[in-house]
Amino acid sequence: MMKLPPLNSLPVFESVAGLLSFSKAADERNLSQSAVSHQIRQLENYLGEPLFERKGRKTTMTEQGKQFYETVYATLTTLERGSEEIKGIPS
Repeated sequence: MMKLPPLNSLPVFESVAGLLSFSKAADERNLSQSAVSHQIRQLENYLGEPLFERKGRKTTMTEQGKQFYETVYATLTTLERGSEEIKGIPS
């Protein structure tokens, strides 16, 4: 059996990582900032590693976060392309 991370948190993580902002990611995902923080905390708990460093209003990715972002971004992009192919949407 596969041991996958909480899948709902992956697009949220991708948004926070891409924007380096919990509040902007919340706006992008139509979620509350609290919901975004909860998703990231859930993912960090699953991985056992912090993905972001939060200092006041500044958010940066940890080395583990950067590494995980590469995997998540590539995986979500592959899923998006596969879905578009099946739906008949050209890339």
